[in-house]
Amino acid sequence: MPAACVIDLNQETVVPRAPGSWAVDPNPNAARNLLDLVRRIGSNIDKIGAVDVSDEPYSHGLSPAQVQTQAEQIRAAFPDKTLIMSLDRWNAEQTAPIPATVDIVGFDYYCEGRGEIQRLLANLKTFLSSPDQHLMLFPESTNEYRVADGCYSGKTDADIAAYNAEYRAIAAQDPRVVYLQNFRWLGPDQPNKVPLTVAAQKRIGKAVVDATPTPAPASVGVYRPSDGSFGQAAHNGWYTGQAVFGGGGGDVVPLTGHWNGPGTDTVGVYHRDTATFQLSYDNATVAATFPFGAPGDVPLVGDWSGQGRSTVGVYRPSDQYFYLSDDNATVRYRIKLGNEGWKPLVGDWDGNGTTTVAVYDPQTQTFYLNDSNETEHPRPGVRFGNPGDRPVKGDWDGSGKETIGVYRPGDQTFYGAAENSDLVVYSRKFGNPGDTPLVGNWG
Repeated sequence: MPAACVIDLNQETVVPRAPGSWAVDPNPNAARNLLDLVRRIGSNIDKIGAVDVSDEPYSHGLSPAQVQTQAEQIRAAFPDKTLIMSLDRWNAEQTAPIPATVDIVGFDYYCEGRGEIQRLLANLKTFLSSPDQHLMLFPESTNEYRVADGCYSGKTDADIAAYNAEYRAIAAQDPRVVYLQNFRWLGPDQPNKVPLTVAAQKRIGKAVVDATPTPAPASVGVYRPSDGSFGQAAHNGWYTGQAVFGGGGGDVVPLTGHWNGPGTDTVGVYHRDTATFQLSYDNATVAATFPFGAPGDVPLVGDWSGQGRSTVGVYRPSDQYFYLSDDNATVRYRIKLGNEGWKPLVGDWDGNGTTTVAVYDPQTQTFYLNDSNETEHPRPGVRFGNPGDRPVKGDWDGSGKETIGVYRPGDQTFYGAAENSDLVVYSRKFGNPGDTPLVGNWG
């Protein structure tokens, strides 16, 4: 099964602890070890979905700086994999630093009940590095002594099975909980030791795998150059909030994306005169500043390779080439599409989790969508909108696919079309004259 494996990287990143000791030290050869592991994995790399930072690194004596270095080393070796970090219960109650490169954070604390787990989750949310970081839970798999701390004082197989159902219920109610990892699956004898727990975990796993995804439909917004403000609305057009970022002015191009991984979009800007991107993880402060492209390029944002996070790209009007980056530094994809004077846009046109390129001909109001970032083979053109409209895209109906749309400056209205069609399936008025249209997932 593609991307079904999770790798524990303790052997590569830390020096094994001495007998009787709980503390570990960073492995001075960690970066080399990780690259050697990638080499040995070879073509099986596509089977890996996630990689682990050292288990409970703070409880094992690593410093925040050492954990940050370890996370950066792992990200460098596995740039397109989900990065997971687990804390001990004590550090989940503190403000233990969570590196921004980490995608999913959790803690292990067993057989304590739903209320206690929810309390710790709520606390953990207060010190995550980014609104795009998500949470994981560790359902117990056993009640054996010295295996699952806290579970061995009178807990039965039925108790553990019930706890598993509670973890599933927490995840179902909290959209930031995106991952359940069973604790201590001990081997082929597990079904005989705790048959009720095994049956519960199988039911939960099947329910998760068989669940029908319900993507959130696109929400609209605007950027106001006069004051540098981003105004956001829900899918129904109701105003939901405002952020100020980037300084405003005619040189600034507004951006939105999930910069740190799956989740809600936050804002960014592109300074055209210096070809510089500035991204925010909290809609307030600058988290990343870097150059990409050249003055005069049109900035773009997308998940070009299905990494689960947004990175940047540019379209160069002078040569009609898209230059797309997976790391915000180097060009991963370079593809020519369109003619002089046409406008670029990008979207997940087929719902496969990757963003690909498209162009819009303003003279004929025609969109040409391309389902690849490597080969030019656009779909037949679709005409939509009126002269003077601005091209946009969005998942207007929550189908999981993005489709074309336009923003009409004359009446400040968004119009979204059905797939490969000029049928209007969405329309909302939002903003004031002079605003720049935005589409995203504001949460």
